[in-house]
Amino acid sequence: MDSGSNNFTIATEIDQLILKKTGVDLNLAGSHISILGFVPGLSAVTEESHEVEPNKKYVTEDVDLGNNPLEADDFNNDDPADLLIEDQTQENTNSIGGILKKVDFIIQRITSSAAKRFEYTTWSENLEINGPSLIAGYGIRWNIKFQSRERGYKGQMVIAKLLELEKHRQKHEGGPNYFSNLDITLSEWEVVNQLNETLSEFYFLTKKMEGDYSLGCLIISEYQCMKAFINNKLTTAKDPDLQAMLRKMLTKTTTYLDKALTCDVILIATALNPCFCLSIFQAWFPSYYTYTEEPLRSVFNSKKAEIEATKEPAPAPEKQKKDKSG
Repeated sequence: MDSGSNNFTIATEIDQLILKKTGVDLNLAGSHISILGFVPGLSAVTEESHEVEPNKKYVTEDVDLGNNPLEADDFNNDDPADLLIEDQTQENTNSIGGILKKVDFIIQRITSSAAKRFEYTTWSENLEINGPSLIAGYGIRWNIKFQSRERGYKGQMVIAKLLELEKHRQKHEGGPNYFSNLDITLSEWEVVNQLNETLSEFYFLTKKMEGDYSLGCLIISEYQCMKAFINNKLTTAKDPDLQAMLRKMLTKTTTYLDKALTCDVILIATALNPCFCLSIFQAWFPSYYTYTEEPLRSVFNSKKAEIEATKEPAPAPEKQKKDKSG
């Protein structure tokens, strides 16, 4: 989502909403007021998987098989999981970052080979796995990596079969192992699933917030609910890396919520939402209750004065005045 164009779109929608409710045109869109249209810490969902152009890392069949993904520092690029879980090392291969690198590598090895894709499809049918086909998480688009790992989790039995067949082939034919002798255990797949369950909240929030919709009135509520979700996850998370990631997400969410609360456009839009009115500020943000009430009263008084002005009798035309005086 282009934050600039989306900001303009939301401002325009708020203009229309206020005009419809009050009859006053605030022209917020023409004021270039910056409002929020993104998800904390994560790049926007800008494209679907079929639109992704693969980069040149781990995408061709003649790739150097000696490259172990756990040795590549930049393998996941701008993946939020790697940004939030820093300082991964080769020795710490059981960490969340190490597991994700391994999963991403194996999925990319399968999707980059026509033969492996055919094997995957064939064994999906043989094992009666009716999950979606695999997609590789290329580049820095975290939403594509989210989908890639989610599909990998659903097809883990098929992936395990392909890893087994490759080891069998290497044992009898020799040569390098196409998957660099890597395995993914059931417990590691559960780590992937647990992480995806957390990221799914951000994924679907991002999808909800993109596009030409009137969403300015929902931003504060969405961020507040996201904070509650993360805090709930923190109480149950046991893995130190996952806890660190959640704390970073919470910090980012709080930062963007605070920014939203300083934007008059968002405050007015929230108060004009009949689901919230000013009650949302009374319940969650008491210090903003009076602050938000003032611009609303200003809009109301402006409209009231406009209506009263139309009720005043129109002055008599000059000719009629002269006729009466004569």
